[in-house]
Amino acid sequence: MSYALSSRTSPRPALVSSDEVWVSAVGRTDVGLVRANNEDAFLLGPAFGGRRAEGKALDRQIAGREGLLLAVSDGMGGAQAGEVASALVVRSLRKLIEEAPHDEGQVDAWLGRVVERVSTRVWESARRSGRSGMGATLTALYLRNGFAHVAEVGDSRAYLLRGGRLHQVTHDQSYVQVLLDAGVLTPSEARTFPLRNVILQTMGQGPGVAAALTRVALCQGDIFLLCSDGLTGAVNDDELRDVMSSSPSLDKVATRLVDLANERGGDDNITVVLSRVEAPTLPAPAEVSGPVVEIVREYRPRRVVF
Repeated sequence: MSYALSSRTSPRPALVSSDEVWVSAVGRTDVGLVRANNEDAFLLGPAFGGRRAEGKALDRQIAGREGLLLAVSDGMGGAQAGEVASALVVRSLRKLIEEAPHDEGQVDAWLGRVVERVSTRVWESARRSGRSGMGATLTALYLRNGFAHVAEVGDSRAYLLRGGRLHQVTHDQSYVQVLLDAGVLTPSEARTFPLRNVILQTMGQGPGVAAALTRVALCQGDIFLLCSDGLTGAVNDDELRDVMSSSPSLDKVATRLVDLANERGGDDNITVVLSRVEAPTLPAPAEVSGPVVEIVREYRPRRVVF
């Protein structure tokens, strides 16, 4: 697995008309084998309009001039509050994006503002409903004009499979990730660390959040994976790569990933959203050099005590 983030300017292709980009996508969510409720939610469909096209699959959907939106949210809060929070996150994301069309050249900042407004809506809903502590993660992917724009709050992940290599697009906003970054824990220790479920930032935790923003210049055949930690807590990155490379059928890959997490105990809800990019005008992976993922805005946690 390659984790290749860079704040440097990466080589970019000329803008590709979204009318020349086709995206196929599938989504799966599963309660797992231990939890009583499924507190995960996902979204895939056109970013603006086209509600009837939303659902569990897209088959070679033209991205369109307004792009396509995919998202995963993992709720938390107990007493079904997590289920409410994740559903509110994806529903509000869809609505607020339609209410706030972006300007060309400002897509990343626009996506960040929308996510922050969604978080405020979840926080306000928690206060009104008496569900104090209700919150959720959010990882959203917006595909348009030859780029993937990603916004992240929490620890639901985005990955990119390109040319047989798996790249982690997001960086967990969690206590255990801070310890990993500082060299306090090894990856093997992190998988069993008692506080591995402590998230440093969630949607709805307060009146505002600071979404981490990254961007990927697309290549022909790129496959993106968005997932909740019910998958990544059970399946390692090498296994993700192998399964994602095992079949051209996104449906079969999604099913296999969910099944594999359940075979490992199914301790948490499992959500998987997979998408494949097809466009003859995009470069092949071998034609592109430099960083795969460009950091637009990092999440910087407040002082954390080890």
